[in-house]
Amino acid sequence: MPPASTPQSQIAPLRLKLLHILQHSLGVDNHGNGPQYRNRYCANGQDVELCLELVTMGLMRELSFPLLTPPNRMFTVTQGGTSVVSAQRIPFREKGQPNPNY
Repeated sequence: MPPASTPQSQIAPLRLKLLHILQHSLGVDNHGNGPQYRNRYCANGQDVELCLELVTMGLMRELSFPLLTPPNRMFTVTQGGTSVVSAQRIPFREKGQPNPNY
């Protein structure tokens, strides 16, 4: 897991499903844009395994949340996870700007 001070160019791309979980947890869109207005993810089923993978990478941590009933589990994004989301953000293009992908 890269420390928060790691340059963006040195952060390896994250699997898309893992990146989407981090983005959803922070409340940003699938491009990483928008305000980060939350930091939580209630997981169940296969998402628990994905979140635990993010925990082992140091990008999320699991919370003890006694009001949740199994199989639900609560996770938050670490500072390192927030840095990864920011590093993999796709900036908005202004209307009329050429699309560099074409």
